[in-house]
Amino acid sequence: MKYELTLILSRIAWCRDQQQLHTLTEDDRAGWRAEEAGLRDALGLRDRRDVMKEEHASQWRRYQCGLEDGRVLLRIDCLPPVASPIQRDRTQPCPRFNFGGDRKHG
Repeated sequence: MKYELTLILSRIAWCRDQQQLHTLTEDDRAGWRAEEAGLRDALGLRDRRDVMKEEHASQWRRYQCGLEDGRVLLRIDCLPPVASPIQRDRTQPCPRFNFGGDRKHG
């Protein structure tokens, strides 16, 4: 999980850096703050979408983007590791995944 935490913290730092740009409008700056707030809430396992939607309607989508992206990055830790071609046992067939319901992928 250390890697995923580093990704979120880097993204928060990026949002802060973007807020410092002199060419931004106040609306753009508020958007970066909202995205940062969403990332921080993902780390704190909070969900303030209702509050943000009511009190900061113009930045709600940016907040939601940060929150959802942060949650996805935290979920990466729950995924099973993917074997690289070097690690895969070449005596076994390559696994097939069915992403489209009944459709078969070849």
